[in-house]
Parts: sequence; C-alpha cells; structure tokens
Amino acid sequence: MLVINPSSQMHNVGVVGGYIEGVAMKDLGFQMEAELDELGITSTVVWSGRGDRIDGLKQEVRAANKMNPDHFISLHSDSAGSRSKVMLAFYYSDAGKRLADAVCIPVCNKFGFEYRSRKNTSFYVLKHTKMPAVLIETLNHSSHFDCALLNSPDFRNGLAYELAQAYAEYIFWDILLDQPDEPPKEGEIIMYHATDYKHFLSVEPGDKVLRLSNVDDDSTCTVTRILFDEHGTKIKEQEVTIDPRATWSMKINHYGLVVLKSNARFTARLSR
Repeated sequence: MLVINPSSQMHNVGVVGGYIEGVAMKDLGFQMEAELDELGITSTVVWSGRGDRIDGLKQEVRAANKMNPDHFISLHSDSAGSRSKVMLAFYYSDAGKRLADAVCIPVCNKFGFEYRSRKNTSFYVLKHTKMPAVLIETLNHSSHFDCALLNSPDFRNGLAYELAQAYAEYIFWDILLDQPDEPPKEGEIIMYHATDYKHFLSVEPGDKVLRLSNVDDDSTCTVTRILFDEHGTKIKEQEVTIDPRATWSMKINHYGLVVLKSNARFTARLSR
C-alpha cells in the first residue's frame, strides 16, 4: 500500500495566474491514486488541507503511520527562482533514496527533466514516518515554464500516469512474494507474480529468454502477455496457459515492454 500526501500549502501561488500549490498537488495526488487503482495497487491520499502548519503535518503523518503502508510519497511544487525542468526529491533513509530514484528517474526521462535528489533529516513528513518516504518537488512554480505545465490539467494527468507507472514497476521488481526454488544464475532476474497484479518488464533484443513457471501443484495458470514497442504501440496480446509445475518460454527479439497478468501465482525468469 502507498500513502500519497499532496502539499496542503494553499498560500503558495505560482507566477502563472490561477496556480495554487495545494490545489494542483491535491489534484495530482488523487489522479495518481486513480492510476494506481487501474494497475491493481492499493493507495490512499492523506491530505489535511491545513497548510504548512505543524499541526496539519502531524495529523497527516499520524494517519499514514496508522495505516502501516509500504511507502509514503509527498507531492509538492518548489519555489526556486527561475530554475526550470528540474524534479527534486528529498529522502531521509537509504530505502527512501531507492524509492525516490525508482519513481523520479523514469518520469524525468519521459519528460526530459533533470533529476536531483538530496538527503534531508529535518522535514517532518520524512523524519516521523515509519515507512520509506520521499518528498518530491515535482517542478518549480516560480518558473513561468514549469508553472504553466503544473497549471495544466492535461500535464498533471500525464504526470500522475507516469508516477504511477514508475511506482508500479518499482514495487513489482523490488518486492518478492516468495523465495526462488532455484538460486538465480549470473545475469538472471527472478520475479514472483501474484493473482490480479500486473508485472512490467523492460526488454531489449539479444539472446534474452523469458521463462514463466507455474508454481502451483494442482491448477493451471493463465497468463496474459502484452507486448509493446519502444514507442508504446501494442504489438501483440496473447493468453498463455501453463500446466501445474510446467514452464513456458519465449525469446525476446525486440525493444519494448512486456506486461504480464495472471490468474494465479507464477515465477518469471528473465535471462540471457
């Protein structure tokens, strides 16, 4: 589970007329929650609406800690002169840094932004949350270029989508649901996949093989395989049925993305 914490700073206005940080980040947070719901990932928005007063921050952190989520992401826009096209992430722990890098780097690559990260031991929402946490300054509302983007509902919609996709890929690669039956070989990536979850694999051509194994002793496993090219165009969609304790293999001969979704748990091994 992910807690999304939009900035509540209603007094922070941007250089583009009509932009208010608290309003824009609240919208971004709820859009991100909706995108994660489409991916089958549980998330919730915690937003007090009490500005940057410490009482509001305490209320939000208490609510997040009570839920005992896996991660915490706080969404903000910065005020840093004319600096533009920079996404800045603050973290408190090593786990927070891994979360920041995993979520922000793919998004910055997608939009052509520069990514910067810094350790911060004083921000209340980072210091007092009990789970890996990151505070993201999405862009800079004192830059005319950035603020115009942030003020656009279409841009916020696209940003929410990319943030959700990056987080989804991070948790499906990072959180294993079991231990592998065999240790990974050199250059091999092992993943475990649970019912009704989507798993995202970035692939490239070469002697790379994807092997899907049904780990159930009694029932068949049906996996939906969707292939996309490097431009995001769907190439193929196919259902693969795997017998109990059997393995199905495919050779990767293109750049792009493989999305897997199953009706039961299986193991995925990607290797050269």
